[in-house]
Amino acid sequence: MKRLITSSGSNGAVSSASILASAEGIKVLKNGGNAVDAALTMASILTLDEPYFNSIGGHGILLIYSSKTNSTECLDFGGFLPKLFNINQLGNPPRLNKYSPTSTIFPALLSGWNEVLRKFGSYNLKCILQPSINYAFNGIEVTPILHNNLKNIKDNTINNYEFNKIYFPKNKVPDINDKIYFHDLGNTYELIANNGIEYFYNGPLTNTICNHLNKVGSRFTLKEFNSYKPIWRDTLICSYPDGFSVVVPKCQTASPTILTQLNVLNKLDQTVGGKELIHLKLEIAKIALNLRSLYCGDPKYHDIKYDYLISEELAEIYLNKLDRNITLNDEIKNISSHLTPDGTSHLCVVDSENNIVSLTQTIGPHFGTLDIIPGTGILMNNEGIFFDLLPINGPNYPVGGKLSQHDMSPVLIYKYSNPVVAIGTPGGTGITQTTAQVIQKIISNKYDIGESIADDRYRYYGNKNFKIENINELTKNYLLNIGHKINEPHLNDPNNLFDTNTIWPGGFNAITTDKQNNLFTSASDWRRNCSAMSF
Repeated sequence: MKRLITSSGSNGAVSSASILASAEGIKVLKNGGNAVDAALTMASILTLDEPYFNSIGGHGILLIYSSKTNSTECLDFGGFLPKLFNINQLGNPPRLNKYSPTSTIFPALLSGWNEVLRKFGSYNLKCILQPSINYAFNGIEVTPILHNNLKNIKDNTINNYEFNKIYFPKNKVPDINDKIYFHDLGNTYELIANNGIEYFYNGPLTNTICNHLNKVGSRFTLKEFNSYKPIWRDTLICSYPDGFSVVVPKCQTASPTILTQLNVLNKLDQTVGGKELIHLKLEIAKIALNLRSLYCGDPKYHDIKYDYLISEELAEIYLNKLDRNITLNDEIKNISSHLTPDGTSHLCVVDSENNIVSLTQTIGPHFGTLDIIPGTGILMNNEGIFFDLLPINGPNYPVGGKLSQHDMSPVLIYKYSNPVVAIGTPGGTGITQTTAQVIQKIISNKYDIGESIADDRYRYYGNKNFKIENINELTKNYLLNIGHKINEPHLNDPNNLFDTNTIWPGGFNAITTDKQNNLFTSASDWRRNCSAMSF
């Protein structure tokens, strides 16, 4: 089933998890819009065509390269817990619940769209939202993956009127190619288009959202909505052989651990190969999951050791821990209890001027909390489940007003100071692991972008448990004998192609840019039926 999904052109390229979104992005570029205009149009389409992972009730992050200023900037529009949140709301002992309103963090997505549009876009918000408004009223065809997600969630929506009237209007899972209509959301988008984001953050809709959330158990205030502003953040960068450098966000994301893994991979003995090399790479994947809980979180509440995370010193420490014949124990006891289902969306755009956007957004796993604000069509996120209850008072321990640590990791890759790749993926706590694997292939100069994305991947789940794609029996037995626990998915089963279980390795979207030869290439992941287009 493995296949390459790529497209090359001389005027621009896009990639996303939706054919509709990618097509609308190309349309924007053809009509003279820039990379930001196209990216935000695509992002809004995803709230309809990939609604299980996208909503303006969610949050996100992006990296943008501006050819005009020859600079990369990071916009953080991540959500936070209500300032009035108290740990006692999670029970005794505390427990994270993906369907509880206490798992809803601040819906910052729309404000992030507006801010990057203000600074770098050429369209206005009304132009950005108009294609989504049209699709909302005219209907979206049910894809196989949407059908499966609805089938998997239906038993949890009993008596959920707002959700059922949209997705199960005939009290059954809609068939593939049936249409779903988003009339309430279309009306909401029209009101936002005509009145600006103030309608959402400082207007009638604000009262509706706050009143509903507080009625069901959250504690957001009107002041938190009225005063919210996205944050322009610094970035982190590490250099690698052959002129490559990799740029990630510097905020509450776990993306610094991508650089940690790359730094260790870069130091591996080049004479190691075969099953021993696979073992060592699995051990390096453990680093990301452990460092996520040890070091990553809201920098306003904790002194996050960013320089240490990406240092040669830390890479050497982990390199010296690796043993060809022994599996390492986790640094945090019961780290597997931190793990959550996957649910994120990533898109990339490059325009004819070589402006580049790498954007990730989410509402959390599979339709968030399933809670739709009555009469608005706005589905709320459950990203609060990505807080860590262990270690207690650690960098990602839930506290009122604290930004939720997340794993969204848009990345830009440079070669000799020129941007050459934008890339990102969904995948929950596996994002940083699989992103490091794909980037390592790219900067090794042994794979092109399509091959790097299509190739086999692995993921660590804690307590020595891994999933590995297409591993042979000899290697599998070797890994089991030295202490790994291996669960090989059956990715070659055609009946499983659109099952939500197949997204554990991620669903990458990327673009490459060769401005000198006026060539732009987009690449997408076969695992999520993603869409790469260019012109």
